[in-house]
Amino acid sequence: TKKQTYICLRDLDNFEKKKTQSLGIKAFTMHHVDKWDIGKVIDMTLDHVNPNRNPPIHLPFDVDALDPSVAPMTPPSFLTNLYEGTPVRDGLTLREGHCICEAVTETGLLVAADIMEVNPALEDEEAVFQTVQVG
Repeated sequence: TKKQTYICLRDLDNFEKKKTQSLGIKAFTMHHVDKWDIGKVIDMTLDHVNPNRNPPIHLPFDVDALDPSVAPMTPPSFLTNLYEGTPVRDGLTLREGHCICEAVTETGLLVAADIMEVNPALEDEEAVFQTVQVG
């Protein structure tokens, strides 16, 4: 976990904040993305998880980091019940999400990627289609 980073945290409860801190996980909120822009946050993330740019990188991408206007069928956090959840506004734009994926790919070290936190049970068919189109 010392090599783990979260980008775009928005709606953490106290338990999640304490757990993230106690595990030594570096966390960037949307405040950081707004303040420094996504490019700087990506650079700081890569410096944290891979300072020498040599070990392989696994990119787990939680779609719920994107703003729900872009990807509506996502639960708001990793602790959400399967059929519950209120999407959290003010997430990453589609371009910022792509920028993260592109930057990690450009390192030449990407060996695996997972797309997670998509739940079709939360929305109607139109929202499902819109979210699928993001990928």
